[in-house]
Amino acid sequence: MQLRLTTLASIAMLVAALVVRPFTGGADDLPFHVAGIAGFQGDNRVAHQAGDTFEYSEDLAIEFSQPVDVESFKAGYAIAPQTPSSVYPIDYGRTMRLTIRKVPGVSYSVSISAGVRSRDGAALGRDFVVRFTTPAGVDIPKPARATPGEPYRYGALEHPFPFSLSGPVADKQIDLLARARVRFVRIDYCGSQIESNPGRYDWSVEDGILEKLARRGITELPVVDQYCAPTWATGGHGYPAIWQDPSDYAAFAGAIAAHVAMKSPAIGRIELFNEPNLHGWWQNPNPLYAARDGSATSAYMSAAYAAVKRAHPRLLVVGPALADGGNDTDPRKFLTTMYDSGCARGRCWDVLSVHNYRWFNPTFHTNASDQNRWDIYRTLQQIAAAHGDAGTHIMLTEWGFSTAQQSPEGLDPAVQARYVALGLNLMLADPTVDGIVYVNVYNPAQDFWGRTSLTNGDFSTLPAFDVLRAFSAGANVERGARSPAHRSQRLARSTNV
Repeated sequence: MQLRLTTLASIAMLVAALVVRPFTGGADDLPFHVAGIAGFQGDNRVAHQAGDTFEYSEDLAIEFSQPVDVESFKAGYAIAPQTPSSVYPIDYGRTMRLTIRKVPGVSYSVSISAGVRSRDGAALGRDFVVRFTTPAGVDIPKPARATPGEPYRYGALEHPFPFSLSGPVADKQIDLLARARVRFVRIDYCGSQIESNPGRYDWSVEDGILEKLARRGITELPVVDQYCAPTWATGGHGYPAIWQDPSDYAAFAGAIAAHVAMKSPAIGRIELFNEPNLHGWWQNPNPLYAARDGSATSAYMSAAYAAVKRAHPRLLVVGPALADGGNDTDPRKFLTTMYDSGCARGRCWDVLSVHNYRWFNPTFHTNASDQNRWDIYRTLQQIAAAHGDAGTHIMLTEWGFSTAQQSPEGLDPAVQARYVALGLNLMLADPTVDGIVYVNVYNPAQDFWGRTSLTNGDFSTLPAFDVLRAFSAGANVERGARSPAHRSQRLARSTNV
């Protein structure tokens, strides 16, 4: 009987070895095999061994001996515990780079089926398992310095529409903004809402919001959007058609400047445009100004800048709020074209602005060739300097991180808090960055953009809400705060998918 049990045990061990082979980093005798693993922190490749700890937004790279048939890999890998992931082949197909939604304090296993094939059709031949963990405790830095007397340092994106600050939950949202110590809101001033007839202005919605915010000590950064123009100014075309003629857009911007000069002296800045380098936001039926390369935007911006300064000489003009990502015009090329078309500091803007989204740790390195990165603004400043505008300041007027549980790029709420703190400290470290706008303090939507919010749909707050409040309040100005590990682990359990 003992011999029989021993034999059965040996057979079982042999079968287990054939079925699943944990990857340990050693060589393999099969022509097509897993050759190694690594991590990517942004664009930096980091050496790893199986069982290592990976940073929360660090990608896992699985290296193979031959180029991989990508579809067979996508069908042949699985992650436990189950979590959203995406696959991107690099190294001419020899490496599969996985973006994985990770939560703190969890051990993950990535199983790779024996049926995964090389491009030449060779099968992997045996299953592999790659294991890694994430840190349990989430370090949340405290503010590097306090910023008293800077009304445009910490802002939030809001809108004068029913789903935002003119709807049934507007007062609750304003209360959240006040609790977060938000100093200003970046808010649309839309021609379709204000100037539905030429030269006749209805400021009732905007003034109502402005007064409520002022009572809570919050000012505004009015945004003169190009794409919510009245139909009389678009040739009858609806949203998102832009103002057909620069003179009409400029007149509207001047009217806003004159109005805020009278209504609210606390408003010290105005922003021209929102992401004009995205083709969806520059749809002009007028062929004279339909170009999407920055040349038409330059004509609009110079006219609007002059109109604003005539109406309110002390108002600082911010713009053009370029998008850093997408598949349309690269912001660097767009700004260069604007300069080549006649724009400059003191002619189109006083302070530049850009939206610097990036869905991983903002301290991670990204290559200079990338346009979608936290520090894209520095390249824009270099372009400005090359055109004679050295020392140009900038505002980062949209930025954030999502906690969407259905996305590989969604973060655990504790990690969102860490990244917000890291990003705010990067801003504080650069004296040329005047301020930053967080994209959503409150948004009840459950999609990726909605979950950039710092609160839940029931108005309960996430850890990043406390981060924004601490920074704006200038509380506990020092580095090195560590969130309690038990809190991070609790958050990890509650958000694990």
